[in-house]
Amino acid sequence: MLVSSAANATLISGAGSLAGANAITLPAANYVGAGPQTLGPITWSSDFAQSRYGWTGGANFGVNGNWDAGGAPILGLNTGFNPNTGGYANMTLTFDNPVSGFLAEVNWALGSTNLNSVIIQAFDANGNRLTHSEYPTNSDFHYYWFLANNGNTNVLQPGYYGFTFANPVIKSLVFSNGSIALRNLSWTGPAVGGPGVGGVPEPASWAMLIAGFGLTGATLRRRRAAAAV
Repeated sequence: MLVSSAANATLISGAGSLAGANAITLPAANYVGAGPQTLGPITWSSDFAQSRYGWTGGANFGVNGNWDAGGAPILGLNTGFNPNTGGYANMTLTFDNPVSGFLAEVNWALGSTNLNSVIIQAFDANGNRLTHSEYPTNSDFHYYWFLANNGNTNVLQPGYYGFTFANPVIKSLVFSNGSIALRNLSWTGPAVGGPGVGGVPEPASWAMLIAGFGLTGATLRRRRAAAAV
């Protein structure tokens, strides 16, 4: 079912492209399984038992390169094919409350099922897919990010991708049909905070923090000088 809120969608890319976002700090859990696992207002799950949550063991994405072991923890769907259903394998993020925007650093190796492409979908609280009209009508669905094409050639390079809506309508995100991994996740409210959730400072905020540290240091130096006298 198409919903009218999809008309307000904006595709975004690049680090820092989601203004005022809340960052998710993934734990180095190195969990292998289907979940669910909960972090703050987000629940992670998969329909494939070899998926990864908080994985720091590295990942090889073929032509898309490696995310080396010991780096930032990742969420990973380790296959494109679900042997139980014969269709897509899926990894899902579900928010406690709908959010208006999402951004993550994404890398992938292509899937092996229909269209041989890695795909990202967003759903509202009623399970309606929030579609976008940018992509070809001859595909089986309209996806927000159609990351690769039938010729095994990436349409997009690995990097930061996401989307925003004028209103908080994104209840869940589904990543399918490939070995796909995420790290450095962030979202815009109102999904409520919790452990592992913190704001992504704006440039002006960084400037204020740095200035504050400088003033604190100057005050401490004056106090030491007065004590010495």
